[in-house]
Amino acid sequence: KFFRYRVTFKVGIIPTGTELIDRHTTPKIGDIIEFNSRLFEGLVLEYEAVPVIYPIVEDNYEKIKNSVLKALNECDMVLINAGSSQGREDFTYDIIEELGEVCIHGLAIKPGKPAILGKINNKAVVGIPGYPVSAWVVMENIVKPIIRKSIYKEVVKKEIIEATLSKRVMSTLKYEEFVRVKLGLINNQYVATPIKRGAGTITTLVNADGVIRLPQNVEGINEGEKVEIELLKDISKINNTIISIGSHDIVMDIINDELIKESFGKINLSSTHVGSFQGLLSIRKGESHISPIHLFDVESETYNIPFINKYIDQNVALIKLVKRTQGLIVKKGNPLNIKSIKDLVNVRYINRQKGSGTRILFDYLIKKNNIKKSDINGYEREEFTHMSLAKAIDNGDADCGLGVYSAAHIFDLDFIPICEEDYDLLLKEDMLESKYIEHLLSTINKESFRKRVENLGGYNLKNMGEIVRIK
Repeated sequence: KFFRYRVTFKVGIIPTGTELIDRHTTPKIGDIIEFNSRLFEGLVLEYEAVPVIYPIVEDNYEKIKNSVLKALNECDMVLINAGSSQGREDFTYDIIEELGEVCIHGLAIKPGKPAILGKINNKAVVGIPGYPVSAWVVMENIVKPIIRKSIYKEVVKKEIIEATLSKRVMSTLKYEEFVRVKLGLINNQYVATPIKRGAGTITTLVNADGVIRLPQNVEGINEGEKVEIELLKDISKINNTIISIGSHDIVMDIINDELIKESFGKINLSSTHVGSFQGLLSIRKGESHISPIHLFDVESETYNIPFINKYIDQNVALIKLVKRTQGLIVKKGNPLNIKSIKDLVNVRYINRQKGSGTRILFDYLIKKNNIKKSDINGYEREEFTHMSLAKAIDNGDADCGLGVYSAAHIFDLDFIPICEEDYDLLLKEDMLESKYIEHLLSTINKESFRKRVENLGGYNLKNMGEIVRIK
């Protein structure tokens, strides 16, 4: 007879850090809600092992050591989260060295380089960096193989596809680097757009469709080159995603919500916020399906079409979306009594990034009022969305910024209206016949979508859904 049995491999997970609190605890200033252990739990289950999460341990050598000893007694492998660097309260290295052996401290990967690989009582102990993206990279590339081999299972590699890189990516010769990307199927070819590379920004990992591995001996990859992408999402979902690159507005988030309902989950929208001008260029280069733009032409004092005529020599179209109100966002009660652009000289201003339609409009307004850029305190400080700009003002990090009414309304801030602008969707004309745009047009013409936009305030929907063909 043949007997089948299942190997039970327990992995102890120890979160450390005095600043950490449980997700059920109400945070105070300086507290950080601990969530990496839940990320590890899900990944360990995916690797077919049994996760055991231990209580958060403050940055105290003896307390962390006792938690490690308890985990070693109860588990087959131990993960210590945070404390793997070389700071004053980073104890992981010393604890592993005291109890066993440090095999490696520091890996030639980015993010994830501070990781520690050791063994105690012939059991693997891994010190994992606290930044969530670094932690994920170490889990996927170090912890996963250890667990899979320990339970006599094959390490299944992720599906790989080839894509064209939409933007140059730089690296160093020191590390193998993991670059997160968004993917889109455009004209039957996959296009990969790099997204923010910060090790602490977990949303870049959540939003990523795949990862490029930049080898240690490569300094970068040029725009237009073919690259191999390790998929993080199912290819069928990527194939049914509308890629939007351009200006930010909360209306685009509502479109995605309603689009998923309209298509019964078959079509979704993926937005990358790089500003109107870069969005326009993404259409020209065939890197996106649509681009939300609001580009103000200072000579004609009109929106979008002058820029399209100047920079795009192709048959394109505009789907009219909304006219939205732009103005100055200030603290509730307007304590500095800001009434117009002329009042910005002695306040802490927060700007939008270069190439954004709002930045172009702001430069026009200060020039019209004979104000120098150097006279604006905070002109060089940039935010990439209206929501993050409004949040900075709400937090007291800035006094004022140019943005849309809906962002001010959401954060209960005061708003001084300045002008109304055209916020439209740019696309190639032949895209109008695609299934993507068919669902998109159906969505924005639905009454439920219009009501949600109207409820935000600050939007004029008079021409919504109209199509303007250009060239």
